[in-house]
Amino acid sequence: MTLVPDDGPLSAHQALAAQRQLLIFSPLDDGATSDLCAQLLALDGESGESVELLVKSDGGPLHAIFPLLDVISLMRAPVNITCLGTISGTAIALVLAGTGRREARPRARFRFGLERVAAIDVRIREVTTLAEEEATLRQRYVDFLVERTGEDADWLHAQLDDRTIFAADRAHELGILTTKPS
Repeated sequence: MTLVPDDGPLSAHQALAAQRQLLIFSPLDDGATSDLCAQLLALDGESGESVELLVKSDGGPLHAIFPLLDVISLMRAPVNITCLGTISGTAIALVLAGTGRREARPRARFRFGLERVAAIDVRIREVTTLAEEEATLRQRYVDFLVERTGEDADWLHAQLDDRTIFAADRAHELGILTTKPS
């Protein structure tokens, strides 16, 4: 199986996929994570050679990141991550899920803060159920961050609502990156 057709001109994304490199420069919503899961599984099916994700993303809704984390954990191919630009929200978990090298370019910036839940049209009795589901997802997310960084859960919870941006050096100190920025 191949992700790249054998005839006709290749798009830049197809050419990168042929080299086992994927660009992630969009929000990590349901559609984007579904497409990324499919691409990763297809590449893993072709070969156990490493896959490179080039990431610049503000993340997306909490529920959308968990299938992607599961797919990466199931892959036989190492998943290397290179961070470009700003990485924030659930995109931090994507970086931490990398099973190979995790690095950032010198101008990369990071922010744990999650986007606020968008206004939703619900009945009052549904609000409690939605709030409980959001709290459960936030806890699962923090549990994943604690497992990967070793940082304190209470501190990480506080960071989810913080808008502070930090540099790649701090991301390395926190264990987000495996390679010290140069």
